[in-house]
Amino acid sequence: MSGMERGMEIPAESPSVDAVRRCANPDCEKAVSPARGPRAKYCSRTCTNRAAARSHRSRARGRRAWAPPCPHSCERPGCDRLVDGERLRRRAKFCSSECERMAHSRPAPVHACARVGCGVAVPVERARHGGRYCSDQCARLARRERSTAHSKRSRALARQRSAARRDRALASRLEALSADATARIKQLEAGTAAIAREKAELEEIALGHEAAARDLAGWLWQLACAYGDQIVAHERVRMILTHYLPEIRGHGA
Repeated sequence: MSGMERGMEIPAESPSVDAVRRCANPDCEKAVSPARGPRAKYCSRTCTNRAAARSHRSRARGRRAWAPPCPHSCERPGCDRLVDGERLRRRAKFCSSECERMAHSRPAPVHACARVGCGVAVPVERARHGGRYCSDQCARLARRERSTAHSKRSRALARQRSAARRDRALASRLEALSADATARIKQLEAGTAAIAREKAELEEIALGHEAAARDLAGWLWQLACAYGDQIVAHERVRMILTHYLPEIRGHGA
């Protein structure tokens, strides 16, 4: 046998893979089957449960001893019966399912009739079903009042909308009239300025004509002085001369 073969030999004293293991339960002498896996400590589920129970008992040592529950009064207000028997074992707070339902049920609210002017309280049966009025007559009257109020609000809203439309139309008309008046005022101002310019020009022309007429009258008077009064014998010429030459009025007379 070669050295390599001697190195691969398994010693006789070393345990094999399928070596027999003893159950970890002190009360059991059986061996652990290889079929339970390499990490199994117990031979069966029974030994596992017994070991777990023993461990639990060892941990529970020193705890307070268990005492059975004592009967107690029902927690529903107004009930004097005791909670006992099966409900006590289930740690119930109420003596019966009826008491539990009554304790958790919401009582019907007690309120006055919702109609304005009616102070009668709403009956329990009507309040339990969500009723707001003490009777059917009050409900009909309340519906009629709501309908009347709704009609009034609708008519008032219609009047407000109509007034708003009229106001908008009037505002639009006033705006148009204001724009037209502004345009006309601008036209009048432009016309007034043009008239003022024309008047100034006419005044300048009149002043020029008056100066020319005065010069002409002076020339005529000079001619009359030089050539005799025959040139001014005409009545219209004398009137023009006396108008533009006031200094000759006494002389002509």
